[in-house]
Amino acid sequence: MTRSQFARLAVEAFLPLLRSDKISRMELKVLFSEDPAFVLRRADEFLSSEPVLHNLILSILHSRVTQGDPGRYWIASHREKTVGVVAQSPIEYPATLTPMGPRAVLALVDAIAEAGVTLPGVNGEAATAASFAGQWSERCKSAAVPFQGTRLYELLELGEVPRTEGQLRQAGPRDRSLMILWTRAFQDEIGESSNVAFECTDLWNSAADFKTQTGANLGFTLARESEGTSRLQVYFEPAVDPNSRVLFLRYVHDHLTQQAQNVLRLRHYWCVNKKCKRFNHAFADQDIIDEALAPEGKAEVFCPKCGRPIKLRDTIEEKFDSPGMKEQARELDAEAQVVIDNESRELMAVHHAGFIVSEAGQIYRGYTNSDHGIDGEIEFKDDQGRASGMRLYVQLKSGDSYLKKRQRDGAEVFHIKNPRWADYWQQQSYAVMLVIRTSDGEIRWMDVSAYLKRESVGGRTVKQIVFAGERFDVMSVRRWRNSLLIRKSS
Repeated sequence: MTRSQFARLAVEAFLPLLRSDKISRMELKVLFSEDPAFVLRRADEFLSSEPVLHNLILSILHSRVTQGDPGRYWIASHREKTVGVVAQSPIEYPATLTPMGPRAVLALVDAIAEAGVTLPGVNGEAATAASFAGQWSERCKSAAVPFQGTRLYELLELGEVPRTEGQLRQAGPRDRSLMILWTRAFQDEIGESSNVAFECTDLWNSAADFKTQTGANLGFTLARESEGTSRLQVYFEPAVDPNSRVLFLRYVHDHLTQQAQNVLRLRHYWCVNKKCKRFNHAFADQDIIDEALAPEGKAEVFCPKCGRPIKLRDTIEEKFDSPGMKEQARELDAEAQVVIDNESRELMAVHHAGFIVSEAGQIYRGYTNSDHGIDGEIEFKDDQGRASGMRLYVQLKSGDSYLKKRQRDGAEVFHIKNPRWADYWQQQSYAVMLVIRTSDGEIRWMDVSAYLKRESVGGRTVKQIVFAGERFDVMSVRRWRNSLLIRKSS
């Protein structure tokens, strides 16, 4: 969801509050409970009335009843009839909302804010989430930005399921990377890029800069202190939200403990009394901090200037050690590993192609920017060993997911995920070769520009290619070389 869409939904959701309707704010009651079974009993009629729209909250409630995980739950009712439910479990996660009217939203926002609960965010149907975020921003004087847009799908009719080789098995921890890969492939097919929590913007010898999904900057610097010892210092812009701060800290900490030895995490604490001369000055006595953080300690120290207490186990520390935050960091690490694995596969394809072309005595040039659908070119040499100007363009793909077997005839099909590429490939002066390297090391190629020109006769839009590639080896490179040089001389 874009910022403009979010703003429009928030305004549209607020408009009914300016008009009279049948439910006045005074008639709405909000019940709070930490018992998911109570919520299921009390709001059963409401939740069961729209099982698709309430699917997520129903799943959360039933799961918490079974597993006993902690949570917070609010029920808005009008004349003993439930009109909205909010669930927050785990309690450090964003709250989940059912679709509800604007007055129910307002009543719930007031009840949650008056209880002193801090919400890191909300999930829900777009209009309800925008309304809730707008009311929360007004009530708590805090900014709200759209973070992630998702869809809920309903299967209306079950069609015939094609027979597939193999059998079902339960997924386990080792399948995490595969699940992420499948999710990303699905996002690619529906035209939505996957959401990455932190995007690297700059990488230096001793520093790295990142951006959050909302565009706020964060990162770290590395300074060498002595032989075998370095200090990594994390920084955040003020606009980085607390959840992103803790997640980034947790991820960096876990990665360092896995890859390095004797990792020690240090925090700086300072007096927050603006009238104190030590305001925003770090509390320097680490021995006193360690003593206060010991099991028998009081988890606080006192400013040496004004005497105000300085809390050591604050919200950041509580979230840092929470199971939910550790799980998010593990998921982030798994996503990063998938990216690394994909990049490694692409590099293998590049090196493999370059090696074959070199063995054939020709010239391979890789492109640094392949956004247009061409990763490199092969230029052929003439009989005197000079560059002839005759060439092929190549689009490299590495992995087993690019070719799908068609049920009716067993043909291998490559889906063109970017429609611009099909047009661009046809416009080139030289043939564009689709090169696919599979996990078993086999590498094949095919002239896709010629295929597209044939299949698009009459203005037809081509969205897939029946891949009939030949083996990409020294002999096939030389056959292409001979064909193009003969064509040039004639």
